[in-house]
Amino acid sequence: MSEAFNKGKVWYDKNITKLLDDIKDKKSREMIAKEHGRTIGGIRSKLKGIAADYYFNKKPTDEIMKITGLTAEELADAIERRRPRDIRKQESITKYLGTENAPKDPLKELLEVAKDIQRMVKEIYLESFIEKVP
Repeated sequence: MSEAFNKGKVWYDKNITKLLDDIKDKKSREMIAKEHGRTIGGIRSKLKGIAADYYFNKKPTDEIMKITGLTAEELADAIERRRPRDIRKQESITKYLGTENAPKDPLKELLEVAKDIQRMVKEIYLESFIEKVP
């Protein structure tokens, strides 16, 4: 039987509590993975998910790193991966265009552009229709 017998299975509250207790007890990720029947990557992923949840619930970063045993780099990666996609897109647009030129609501602006295109297509169609009528 594989050592990672819980690979891909649901994490229950009791598993998470034990995981965080193991981190508190300074066990290595290798040992934790073996005890939990998970892969080292699965342990790291779960810790990053917990850390991101704590971060978005306003827990201080130094406390998060202490609880999860993550490095500052791992925590930053966890936060970046968990931030909502639309916020990341908005930040990319702002970075590219500059703050003063970035749309406040990209989806709303895109909808306005689509409406403008639709109006132009109707105008072109009507113009071509009118020209053909004797």
